[in-house]
Amino acid sequence: MIPQRATDGLRRRAARGFSIVELLVAMMLVAVGLLSLVAANTVFVRRRNEARQRLAAVAAANNRVAELSGGPCLPARGTAPGPRGIVEHWSAVSRANATREIVDSVQFGTSPSLAHEFVLRTRIPC
Repeated sequence: MIPQRATDGLRRRAARGFSIVELLVAMMLVAVGLLSLVAANTVFVRRRNEARQRLAAVAAANNRVAELSGGPCLPARGTAPGPRGIVEHWSAVSRANATREIVDSVQFGTSPSLAHEFVLRTRIPC
């Protein structure tokens, strides 16, 4: 049997509440959890904006290819700035067998360090 004095001490300690160390640990865990949510949200917003830019760049390249494929079979080349920092470098070259090769290089991104580029190539009959 446990002496009465030992059980009274346990009851009094349990009735007092949490210690300051326990509260600090709990607050740190909550702060780390909230900071991880903010970091995840930042990554999500960055990826969403990059996807929007990529979609606009692909649409610009598709429009350029459609425009060049509907025109005469003459060699052409050019550079065209677009919305949201998009820059296109395109060329249309006549090839053998009455075909025409269209190349559209599209650069996009919010800054030079975050710039992306893709090239759309196609061949169409003249």
